[in-house]
Amino acid sequence: LYYSILTGAIFGINTATAIFIKRQGVTYLPLMYISTSILTSLAILTYSIYIDRINKAKLFRWVIFSTVVIVLLSRILLSFSAQWFYSFLYIYANVSWLLLYTGFWTLANDICDLRQAERIFPLVIGSGLVGGITAGFFGGYLVDFIHTNNLLFLWAAFLFIGFFVSGRVAHLTAAGSVPPVKEKPV
Repeated sequence: LYYSILTGAIFGINTATAIFIKRQGVTYLPLMYISTSILTSLAILTYSIYIDRINKAKLFRWVIFSTVVIVLLSRILLSFSAQWFYSFLYIYANVSWLLLYTGFWTLANDICDLRQAERIFPLVIGSGLVGGITAGFFGGYLVDFIHTNNLLFLWAAFLFIGFFVSGRVAHLTAAGSVPPVKEKPV
């Protein structure tokens, strides 16, 4: 799950940044940093308001699904070359990544107790690092074949995989099917 989320997010951030810099230049980048920080803070604050009111797995899945829909709509809107849209895509890529990151670790914290977390989280983090490296490494090569704008499809595809995997995780945790880790005697 973390592999697909992180791979998709890195494809998204790299693509949005490349498109923004290509179309707008670096002049507006400081303004984008400030805007991204403010909007990320507001998004995380809003997320934290709902995190205890709604099932965490459903909320996380909703964030993933809405991100997939927005990314696919973004690919369509890129064909219109609206100048304001490059800024939106840049900010959205960064805000959505942090929302997905927050949602993933909130859900993981609820699923695993401390002893499970000590064993499982290093593997989860490793899979995310492999995903980030994969996206960063192959993204540059894929641009030659599918072009920068079409990397948005990869962003959406990896998040869509994460959507289905998170559904399975939500189903298993709701049914109590996730077995506890057996402890070895000390």
